[in-house]
Amino acid sequence: MPASRVADYELVRSLGEGSHGEAFLAIPPQRLGVDDEHVVVKVLAQTAAEDGFQRVVDQLRFVASVASPHLARLLDAGYQSGVVYYATEYYAGGSLASPSRPLERGDVLTCLAQAAHAAHALHEAGAAHRGIKPANVLIVGDEDGAVNARLADPALAPVLSPGQTTTGGERLGALEFIEPGILRGEPAGRASDIWSLGGTLHRTLSGQSIYEGPAPEDIVSAIRSILTTAPTVSGMLPPGEAALVQQCLAEDRADRFATALEFAERLEELAAVT
Repeated sequence: MPASRVADYELVRSLGEGSHGEAFLAIPPQRLGVDDEHVVVKVLAQTAAEDGFQRVVDQLRFVASVASPHLARLLDAGYQSGVVYYATEYYAGGSLASPSRPLERGDVLTCLAQAAHAAHALHEAGAAHRGIKPANVLIVGDEDGAVNARLADPALAPVLSPGQTTTGGERLGALEFIEPGILRGEPAGRASDIWSLGGTLHRTLSGQSIYEGPAPEDIVSAIRSILTTAPTVSGMLPPGEAALVQQCLAEDRADRFATALEFAERLEELAAVT
């Protein structure tokens, strides 16, 4: 596959590598019928047979069918020479992991609340996102300077490799946002995504991991550390945010927020008094 193209998309530059592939800024083909100058093309690192591609397409179509203004819009999906790719809208505001401009505390709370609304919509439709982290909360600005967010990139590795909780391509940084129960083989759902939302809020506001100490250097050590270390809430967080994170990260799933909607509403209350 030429480095400058993926199928009929002309690649402009890499936007970075994620847990399961690489994202590119790309010029969309005319067949998409979109007015946007650029889109994002995600190329999965894991090769797949056609049945694997079909599972990914089915999952993406399902996510695209969920009615939420806070989910990133899917534009296309394809398969070429064993490589699966898909295209979404491009948001120039970056993400909570790498925003295009500094964000105020209220902006972060608003963006996380909208991501939580998107997660709730997925849950109500019967799906878990499984990939909530700062890099997947994309930022959309408007002419008035207001900040909004789109939740992107539901985890597709379990679709390509059913039964696996992680793969060799999992990036160490992403493990911080995966609920330990998932690593133990427990099913993903509302509670695990709520845990990830709490970890995302903590990292974005404090700049710190919920796991103290030096980061492990390999995935096996990282998983072992996560499964044997209780998460810690930073003292840098204001009391209101710290309490939300603590509830999201409760060891017993029953002690977390009952729904992502409840978490979103609490974030909106905090943002309103910022």
